[in-house]
Amino acid sequence: PAPAVATISEVLSAVIEVIMGNMFGPIVILSGIIQGMGPELVFARKGYRDFSMKNMCIAAVAACVFSFIWGFVRGGYVKFTPMYILGMFIVRVISSIFFAGIISKLLAEKLAKTGALSSYRLGHKNNGACSSASLNPIPAIRIFR
Repeated sequence: PAPAVATISEVLSAVIEVIMGNMFGPIVILSGIIQGMGPELVFARKGYRDFSMKNMCIAAVAACVFSFIWGFVRGGYVKFTPMYILGMFIVRVISSIFFAGIISKLLAEKLAKTGALSSYRLGHKNNGACSSASLNPIPAIRIFR
């Protein structure tokens, strides 16, 4: 992804939740910003070029940690027992790794094999990382191939 893509996608997701009438209201947009900041830092650390399974899982954990801290502050987790909080955190980390890390990486690889991602950095692999600096981070829209 290009810089800020993780945060932008989380914010767009949050805006859609608000439009659909979630029970929390517009505060979820702030949650989207916070949740997107975690993966943003992970991707920025490698110059937005490393899409390996390991880096995707680290980004998923970062999103989990950032949103968990926000949830702790906003949701009043302090009223729960430390073991309950630890259990919640462990379940969230495991599910983040599985769904946001592993599943999304496997789906992206399958999609890349179809050629649908050929104009994106993610569509060009070299041992799980993108090594081509010549590719545009934001591809041009192609109407005809």
